[in-house]
Amino acid sequence: MREPPRPVRLLADALRLDAPRNPRPLPGEDEWPAVVDLANRHFLAPALYVALAATERLDALPAELRTYLAMLHRANVERNRVLHAQAADLAAAFAAAAVDLMLLKGGADQFDPAHADPGARMVADLDLMVAEGAVAASVSVLEQFGYAMTLRHRPGAHAYADFTRPGAPATVDLHVAAIDSQQFLPAAEMRARAAWVAAGEARLLLPSRRDRLLHNLLHAQFQSEDFAWQRLSLRDIHDFSVMAGAFAVVADWSGIAACFAQCRGIPAFESYLLAAEDLFGLSWPLATPPTAAAAKHYDRCLRRMHRPFLARLGAPLGNLRAEYAAHRMDALYGAQTGLLRRRFRHTLNYLRLKRPQEVVRWLLKLR
Repeated sequence: MREPPRPVRLLADALRLDAPRNPRPLPGEDEWPAVVDLANRHFLAPALYVALAATERLDALPAELRTYLAMLHRANVERNRVLHAQAADLAAAFAAAAVDLMLLKGGADQFDPAHADPGARMVADLDLMVAEGAVAASVSVLEQFGYAMTLRHRPGAHAYADFTRPGAPATVDLHVAAIDSQQFLPAAEMRARAAWVAAGEARLLLPSRRDRLLHNLLHAQFQSEDFAWQRLSLRDIHDFSVMAGAFAVVADWSGIAACFAQCRGIPAFESYLLAAEDLFGLSWPLATPPTAAAAKHYDRCLRRMHRPFLARLGAPLGNLRAEYAAHRMDALYGAQTGLLRRRFRHTLNYLRLKRPQEVVRWLLKLR
């Protein structure tokens, strides 16, 4: 297996789960700019500060860099505090309208943190999930409290729309499901396993810890199409590694593996675990070693990190892999007929709806 690019390895070494027990060498002074740039691009700079503080190595940093990372961490602590309050206000508003509100992803971490430090995880927006029948009431609640719809997602998508409000720290993304391919993580089953937690004077639902782990993995590999595009989101993999370590008692690795096996998705599952193990020190959680397909995929992800231009050259293949993925064919056409037949049917449907120039633009689109 090839090595990650040096800035990736240096950043990952600083963030490893075992860093307090086994700290790796820090970047040299001339290497820090590339490492910090990478941390910023993957929303990991506050986590880097926390990790260096945990290993008592902040004093080894150049003074300006130490001040910069401390500033980012303080700002993120304050932002997360305000996000927590924003989520509590939304919980009260939805409760008044008799709508059960569930927080996903980074919002859930605000109320049941996997990260010990309140400023370690950066949260881009608040992902709210409601029952499909409660969408109209939810939109009414948001509009009543000054939120305006800024993006309406396509019909049938797992997310209904994005909302913003002047002065609010985060966009609200209203969901009816965790991901588009609901066969992996049905919304009704998520609600049945969720737990109520206090949010100010109200309550809201949080997914079970097992579902939070599974959602992270599914969202990165399938919803964001990282597996099809052979790319690594360091932020997602680091967050997964932290959660896996914090939630080890409820991880249910065999159940998660069975979920992926249903749609021939084991390489996607194990490639993600390989990245978490190699980069961030997550102990391999399965009883069996990774498959050759998973190891080959992770190696290709590392090759793409070394040569970013491969993303442009591989755009047609990446788009085809994402469009014709087995899990997507299952979601669109069921699993009753053969995969090749479903892919042929999908091709006919696609060509019926698209003009030739639209097909070419889609094939060349870089995601």
